[in-house]
Amino acid sequence: MIRAAASCGARPWTAFRRVTVPSIAPSLASGALFAFAASFDDVVVALFATGPNQRKLPREMYSSLRETISPELIAVATIMMIFSTALFLLMQNLQRRRRRMLQSAARS
Repeated sequence: MIRAAASCGARPWTAFRRVTVPSIAPSLASGALFAFAASFDDVVVALFATGPNQRKLPREMYSSLRETISPELIAVATIMMIFSTALFLLMQNLQRRRRRMLQSAARS
């Protein structure tokens, strides 16, 4: 598609911005969503990246899990799972719509 845009007279930056970026946007969004979900509750990073006075959510969850399993911990974990699943389903829906739109544009 880049070559087609170039053969129609588009400059490299314009071809990249109008052809490549829309083509890879769903993949970039999925990658960003996966990176966010993978690092959202990463305890190891939270333990090493925060100072002794900072109490981040993963660190609090880890600390309370070592002591006792409380209802608050279960509620937060459930909310995190629902949030991650909802973001994943939203991205899947957006990708499906994008594919349908591209297929209908290709047919006409």
